[in-house]
Amino acid sequence: MAPEKNEITISCTFCGSTYRIPDHILGKMVTCKKCRQKFKAEPVSAAKSYPLLGRIALENRLVQETDLIKAISMQKAVREKTGKELPLEEILLKQGVISESKKSILMITVMRQLDKEFCRIAVNQYNVSQEQADRALDEQAKRFKNSRESIPAGTILLESGALTRQECNAILMKQGRNQDAISSGLSETAGTDHAGRESVRKNASDNTMDKPPGPDLKIKLHASAETASLNKIPPALDQDMSEKMEVLKDKKFFHIRNLDKKFGNMVIDDNLATREEVDKALEEQLEKFQSSGMRILIGNILVRENILTPEQRDAVLVKQERLVLAAEKFGQIGIKKGFLIQEDVDKALQEQEDQKEQGGSIERIGEILVRMSALTSDQRDEIIKAQTDALIQMEDDDEPDATITEAGFRDIVFEIIISRDRLRSYLRRKSEIPESLDVYDLKDFLMDHKIVYGLVDDTMLEGFLRYEGYLDRKFKIAQGKFPKTGRPGKIKYYFDTEHLKVGALGEGGQIDYKDRGEIPFVQKGTLLAEKIHMIEGEQGIDVFGHPIHPEEIRDISLKAGPGVELFEDGQKAFAKVDGQPGAEFGGKVSVLSELKIKGDVGYETGHIDFNGNVNVSGVVQSGFRVKASSLTASEIGEAEIELSGDLKVTGGVNDAKIHIHGNMKAKYLKNATISAYGDVDIDKEIIDSKIDTSGMCVVKSGKIISSEIAAKKGILAKQIGTDMSSPCTLWIGVDSHMDKEIEKLHVKISELQQSREELLAQEQGLEGKDSQLQLDIANYAQIQDRSMVEKRDLEKKLKESPGNMEKGAVEKIKAYIQALDQKAKDADATINQLFAQQDQLEEKKNSLKTSVMEIEKSINDLKDEKQEKLQWSINQKQDARVSVSGGIYEGTKIFGQNASIILNKDYKRAEIKEVRTDPSRSKDSWIMRVE
Repeated sequence: MAPEKNEITISCTFCGSTYRIPDHILGKMVTCKKCRQKFKAEPVSAAKSYPLLGRIALENRLVQETDLIKAISMQKAVREKTGKELPLEEILLKQGVISESKKSILMITVMRQLDKEFCRIAVNQYNVSQEQADRALDEQAKRFKNSRESIPAGTILLESGALTRQECNAILMKQGRNQDAISSGLSETAGTDHAGRESVRKNASDNTMDKPPGPDLKIKLHASAETASLNKIPPALDQDMSEKMEVLKDKKFFHIRNLDKKFGNMVIDDNLATREEVDKALEEQLEKFQSSGMRILIGNILVRENILTPEQRDAVLVKQERLVLAAEKFGQIGIKKGFLIQEDVDKALQEQEDQKEQGGSIERIGEILVRMSALTSDQRDEIIKAQTDALIQMEDDDEPDATITEAGFRDIVFEIIISRDRLRSYLRRKSEIPESLDVYDLKDFLMDHKIVYGLVDDTMLEGFLRYEGYLDRKFKIAQGKFPKTGRPGKIKYYFDTEHLKVGALGEGGQIDYKDRGEIPFVQKGTLLAEKIHMIEGEQGIDVFGHPIHPEEIRDISLKAGPGVELFEDGQKAFAKVDGQPGAEFGGKVSVLSELKIKGDVGYETGHIDFNGNVNVSGVVQSGFRVKASSLTASEIGEAEIELSGDLKVTGGVNDAKIHIHGNMKAKYLKNATISAYGDVDIDKEIIDSKIDTSGMCVVKSGKIISSEIAAKKGILAKQIGTDMSSPCTLWIGVDSHMDKEIEKLHVKISELQQSREELLAQEQGLEGKDSQLQLDIANYAQIQDRSMVEKRDLEKKLKESPGNMEKGAVEKIKAYIQALDQKAKDADATINQLFAQQDQLEEKKNSLKTSVMEIEKSINDLKDEKQEKLQWSINQKQDARVSVSGGIYEGTKIFGQNASIILNKDYKRAEIKEVRTDPSRSKDSWIMRVE
């Protein structure tokens, strides 16, 4: 169907989606159906033009057109949304389209093009000959070739006298360039200086040489805006960089500035000032330093503005262990030695405060007291030495694995010693220190070696420099901040989660069988569990000022299983039915109902899959499966059992494969394969079976014959082996069961990650198709609009001058009008088809995104489960041993974490465990001892 004459095509300025609307809406604000953003309805039309930088990049094959469109689209979207202008070349760089070297080439080429235009204007409008212009351009190229120095052509013409400064500025103004550009240059790697870079960048992005960007560019920008994510906007340049460059010129101010930033954070943390007030004080501090070189503490600024009291300021300075702390300790030592009285110390401290208020340099308290004649120079030096001795750590032996570097400073040789954990730094000086070298010089030396955090007090540094006792001795110069370990989240249960647990093995090989009562039962509304929140660790800082991250602490979620509901934002779990409570890995709590089966699990019942407790009065017959929370049966044949809880068999188990998360009790096992998280407790005997358990294996009154058993917490039996049977192989203290469980999770995670990558690849392919559809829709919309415009023009022409045209010409125009009408109809039909394809594509993309999110959630859940299982295994207490009250036979193989043994004879009433023969040695000192 052909579009009505009053219908126009518009494009969303945010996501690029195209629509057809009545023309009376033109110029009004509309809302995009796709991205829900409001934009002004403007018609798309058709002329093609790129900014100068883009054209040059394409001409020199530095970028692909599609990449350029995306970058310009991002630039436009950010400008409209934030009002900020992102440099086009920076967007291309951050998107990985161009490298730094290509960016430099691009900017140099742009400047060259602008300078050629500069010269053309100079020749055409000013008294500059073509020969002078060519010579300037040749000189520019020659300098760049020889020394990589890029000089604007205007600078060369100015230096040669061909142009005046006013004429250069006038030409630059015509070009829309910065008037400082004639003195700007490009380095090989840095592009331009600030003024020149801004001038070149602005012209590169905005200048189209002869005319403003054509409207065709809008279509392509809008059409590709869908693929240009604002999340990929290159980050803004570091706003602190200019400040850092400024303060690094004065390293003393750099020390003060860094300490004062920490001071500011501390007063904010203590709710003494707001972030805005601290930032304002820091700005004033920097302004004062830049204008007059004056170093003012922000604490004094905050006191002057009545934001802090002097007492509050001093309390924070004490926490920082800055000057006030050192002065107080100096005074205390002086009073203790009988050199000073409190009145003199208070006067000196007050003078320090006055000096701080004035914002100038602050005199050390010792110097003030000497000047006041309250202290002699010798007494001052004695106090400094005592203060240094009290706070300094001197060690003759180096720390193990410390890094030792020898470094020279003004003909003085120091050894810099850094501990392995980078939390301690020491200096050892090899020669006398001249009087001309002071504490600030030493700090400069340390800063040159990047030791910036946790430096000892200035008084201590002074002592290190001046006293002979520290010559060739190790001196602790800096102490980092240790990271503080947090506490993982945990679940507090209000019911017995291990009511079938066998018990712990005591020193005498006996199990502590305590009466734990019957299986727990709860009523609806009972509080079952609550989450205890994790506590985050605190970051440490090494002596280089680098953060030391604390050990990662994992939180845990409280999850509701069957029969449970969560309250208080998921913090507490309550029973919503009567039943037996149970806990699983990952914090899932359930209240289980019971399925009673009278008779056997066999052909009458089929396989059992029940989310609760299953109670079978008969046998689980061979060939059948039971999957449930827990199972009670009289006997199990060659069946498959999978339980999230416990298994209790009043009779025996023959040829079965069993995987359980809880504990197991049975009369006997024969040719069974058991995998269990909890204890395996058998009354009579285990024959020809394989058992992997993270708990204990107990056959207190019976035998273990011809079996392989791995039990992390140990094995207890009356008898292991016989005269006639093949030997048993036993593992204790190792969790082979958990190793296998973790390996299963690894396989699942790998499979899901592979599936995710395949889906992401499909999604990427659909994104490309979507971008192409957007371009196609825009192109056909142009065809349609051009056809309708041309049709209206011809109809108007026929209407205005019908008598002045020959009949053949009129018929020809009418035929052409008909062809244009058909062309518009065909374009409209194609646009409708493209819109339909786009809708289908969007559905596929949404479906893929949903699938990817589901897979990522599954991956994260599996990773959490893996971590929880590993942590659970680590937390299980163990004193693993093999203990027999009867006998254990020759040939039995026993393996532990560090040692193993093959028994060369029979033993009676034996206990076998790993022991370390020499704790000072490593792994080889372990043996398996028989007692």
